Amino acid sequence: MKTSLHKMQCGQLLSMALALETTMQGDFFPLTPDQYIAAEKRKAICIALTDECNDSNRLLIDTESEEHAELVKKIEKYVEDNPIKIYADRNESEYSAKEVQELLDCTTPDEISQWYCDRLQEVEEYCWEFGQLEKEYLKEMWEEVKPEDFYLNDDVNCLEETDYETPDIDLLREVINDNSIYWCYDVSNVVDTRIRYTDAKIQAIPLTANCDRIYTPHFEQGEDENREEVATLNRLFKMDLHPTGKHPTGCQSWADANYSGSFMVFCGTLDLMEIITKTKVIPNTITVSPSDNYIFFDSSNGSGSGYEPKIRRAVTLRCLYRVDGLRGQYGYGVDETYGFSHSVWRDNHAASYQKWDDDVEGIYKDSKGHNRKIKVKG
Repeated sequence: MKTSLHKMQCGQLLSMALALETTMQGDFFPLTPDQYIAAEKRKAICIALTDECNDSNRLLIDTESEEHAELVKKIEKYVEDNPIKIYADRNESEYSAKEVQELLDCTTPDEISQWYCDRLQEVEEYCWEFGQLEKEYLKEMWEEVKPEDFYLNDDVNCLEETDYETPDIDLLREVINDNSIYWCYDVSNVVDTRIRYTDAKIQAIPLTANCDRIYTPHFEQGEDENREEVATLNRLFKMDLHPTGKHPTGCQSWADANYSGSFMVFCGTLDLMEIITKTKVIPNTITVSPSDNYIFFDSSNGSGSGYEPKIRRAVTLRCLYRVDGLRGQYGYGVDETYGFSHSVWRDNHAASYQKWDDDVEGIYKDSKGHNRKIKVKG
C-alpha cells in the first residue's frame, strides 16, 4: 500500500472504511480465522496511512518518537560521511589572474590551504543548482538509513504491504533542514579541474642575494653603476659583457633596452596544483638555462629590449614569481607590451623552494656535475 490517503480514489477510501468497520465491529458478522487475519492486516495498514503516507514518512513526521530521533542521527552521520560529489564539466572556466596572484602572495602553508578552501566554498555556494543530483543523493542516502530496524512491532513487521521504500523527497529534505543538518558537498573535482586549466602567464624575476632585481647596463647610466651590473650578469650567467659597453672581439653587446630601469624577466607558467597539494609553499627559486625565454623589461612604462645577451650556463637563483598583466598592481605586463605567442609562455618554470645562505647568490654545476656556489662579491 503505497498511495497516500489524499491521492486515493473514492472506491479505495470506501473499501478502507469498510475494512475498518469490519475489523473494529467483530460481531457485525462472523469472521473466519483467515478473514480475521486479513482484517487485522488491513487495520494496521489503515492506521499507518492515517499519518499521511507510508511507514517511512510516518517515521519522519513523528518528531516525538525515539525512532525519529535515531533516524535523524543516522541521516546526519550519513550526510557527514558521504558528501555529495560534484564533478566539473569540460566548460569549467579557469581562475583569473587576480586570484592566481592572491595565491602567489601567500606566505605560509595555512594561507595556501585557506586560498584553496575559499575556492571550495565559492563552488559550494552554487551547489543548489544541482537539484537533480541532490534528489538522487537523497534516494541513495535513504537506502543506507532505511528504518526497518526501528520497527519491532509484530503487527507491523508481518505486513506484506508495509512500505519501507524511498519516502517523499520533499518531506525528507524538510526534515533534514528542520534539524539543521548541514549539506556536505565534495566539490574538489570542480576546483582541481579549474586549477589545472588555469594557464596563467607568470613572470619569473630573478633576484640577487639582497633580493634586488637584476638590471641591464645602459649608456645613460654612470660608469660605476654599469660596471656593477655588468659584473653581476657575467658572474651569474657567464656572460661576457664589457664594463664600458665597448665591443671588443668576442664580447656580447649590452641589451638594447630603451630605459635603464629595465630588469630581467623570464616568461612561463607554474604548476599551481603542485603548490597547493604537494609543496604547500610558494617557490622562491628558479633554475634558468640558455634556452629559456627572457627579456629586460620596465613595467613602469611598458618598455623593454629587443635584443638580450646570451646566457651561457644553467644557474639556480632566488626568484620572485608574479602574474603578468595586473597593470593596476604591477604596472604594464610583458604580454601586454610585446604580444608574445603562446610558445613563449607554454613551458613551466623550473621553480622550487629552498633556504638560501645570505652570502650565496647562485648555484651552478661544474664540468664534473658538482654543485658550486656563487658567493656574494667581496
